[in-house]
Amino acid sequence: MWSCSLDHPYRLIFEPAIKPIPKNKHGTPILTEIKIVEIIEIVDYH
Repeated sequence: MWSCSLDHPYRLIFEPAIKPIPKNKHGTPILTEIKIVEIIEIVDYH
């Protein structure tokens, strides 16, 4: 899962909608290959 800041204090939580997540030979996700995400929640962390 990843998150990003929205208008304070909200954060958007999302994850790739494709499984398995494309990874390079080192196991790092290839972000440019992820075209569709699933929004998990928008949350106020404070």
